[in-house]
Amino acid sequence: MACLLETPIRMSVLSEVTASSRHYVDRLFDPDPQKVLQGVIDMKNAVIGNNKQKANLIVLGAVPRLLYLLQQETSSTELKTECAVVLGSLAMGTENNVKSLLDCHIIPALLQGLLSPDLKFIEACLRCLRTIFTSPVTPEELLYTDATVIPHLMALLSRSRYTQEYICQIFSHCCKGPDHQTILFNHGAVQNIAHLLT
Repeated sequence: MACLLETPIRMSVLSEVTASSRHYVDRLFDPDPQKVLQGVIDMKNAVIGNNKQKANLIVLGAVPRLLYLLQQETSSTELKTECAVVLGSLAMGTENNVKSLLDCHIIPALLQGLLSPDLKFIEACLRCLRTIFTSPVTPEELLYTDATVIPHLMALLSRSRYTQEYICQIFSHCCKGPDHQTILFNHGAVQNIAHLLT
């Protein structure tokens, strides 16, 4: 009897969680840019340490919208940065989360973000890329599909201690064989990274 009573309660709780998640996603489509920004910030606070909320938001379609906002020229730099932070937080969930992000072509969008002149946005994109590339489900070859990426990462190394940390972590997880070693070596990885040891 107790089990029968628990089922409607569980369904009700699940419904509330989904409704709550839907509210976060709906706010991403508000015509007021300031409300969209606040919605992304609230979403960021909601997903920290909450894998269930992360999974719900992914299922409800938050990722394509976040990526759209991240790539829009009309989006403020603050909004783009917050979108990258939320995407990074979603990537810190389960391996299924990372697969969902990869299916939405997150890596090209984040790599495009690295062309921004804004350092905070660059750091947020790199932090998210670091999280994705350190996942065992991410093919490291995705870092090497565009020949301009490695030299650009080398150029970003000296921007801040965060760019140094994230780029070195990306390289360490994406250097899996002689081909990768050769590419990194030919683009100055030894000279650019060796001095960081001191």
